Amino acid sequence: MNFTFRQSRVEPKFLELLRGQEVVQEVEGVLRKKSPFFATQEEAFTWLQETEYRSAKELAYRWLAARSLSKKALSDKLRGKRFAPSLIEQIVKEIEALGYLNDAEYYSRAIEALLQKGYGSKYIAQKLGLELHVVRQALGKKEEIACRTLAKKYKDKRQRVQALLRKGFSSHLIFSIEDFSWQD
Repeated sequence: MNFTFRQSRVEPKFLELLRGQEVVQEVEGVLRKKSPFFATQEEAFTWLQETEYRSAKELAYRWLAARSLSKKALSDKLRGKRFAPSLIEQIVKEIEALGYLNDAEYYSRAIEALLQKGYGSKYIAQKLGLELHVVRQALGKKEEIACRTLAKKYKDKRQRVQALLRKGFSSHLIFSIEDFSWQD
């Protein structure tokens, strides 16, 4: 008798292994391709594992081709597609070994991009989920330069301070800018 998989009609996050019309076993997973027929249960489970692996890897490459991602972001996206945690870990390690995932480079570019948009270290740290000291270390003197440039846009002192604080610049940095003064 032949074996095949189908999505469970009772619980959508499970697959049913069928022998003819009889449910032999339920396993957690999502059917991403139409299941062929198999002679044995072992063949069926081997096919399921290979299909899951290929699907996860194809999705990961498609997402990385569109834009750069951190390891956490890629893992979260794969988890959202309901892949097994062990498979996600394996895929992320393989892609990282190939050099397509580099968190240091990703975060460095993301920090620079947000600074170019006029955001300060506090906002950047919160947006990227990084420690504030890591962001400040990566920015160095660039944050002060960006703060000075942005401060020139505002004539009113109160507006200037409020705008810079909203953008995530520290009050210490704002008040330490040489040309910043409370007198006009």
